[in-house]
Amino acid sequence: MSEDILSSFEQSVRDQSFVALVLRQHVGATDGLKSIHIRKILVKREEKLSFTYRYQTRDIVKNHSLSESLPMLRDFLASDFHEAALSTTGFELLAKQGKPLKKTAPKHTETPPLTHDRDKKRWIAPEAPYLHALNITDKSGQVLHSAQAKFRQINKFVEILSGLMVRLPAQPSIQVADMGCGKG
Repeated sequence: MSEDILSSFEQSVRDQSFVALVLRQHVGATDGLKSIHIRKILVKREEKLSFTYRYQTRDIVKNHSLSESLPMLRDFLASDFHEAALSTTGFELLAKQGKPLKKTAPKHTETPPLTHDRDKKRWIAPEAPYLHALNITDKSGQVLHSAQAKFRQINKFVEILSGLMVRLPAQPSIQVADMGCGKG
């Protein structure tokens, strides 16, 4: 099982068709480890494989190069996990200990983006003129270094209010009193 899935994994990474690899049914010595989820990411302009070790109560993420990953995967597949599921843009491959490989049609037609940082949703655009008047942004709308915490605080406040506002009954106007927000 291990060499077939390992060679398919390596080939899919090299030909840019790799989507994900999941190792399940852990029987190794590490207590509490349930599975390992592997995906490709971009770290400092270099492609890496992100290993998410899923435990009962926590996840641990470690990034490795392809050359570091292959020996680790070989060991994992040889003795620590009884099941491996490889997803590529060309096929899905399921390998279970003692059973032949099962190859099916792909679920993914495109590889996922390599970015692992998510853009935060900002409720207030930094270009808002009143933020400049409050000395939170400069003239071009860039948040000042000394006001980063205040900008996050204002956005969090507006996020909380927006959740409350949708629950209010529709009225022609509403008055909101903000108390204790410093310069606000």
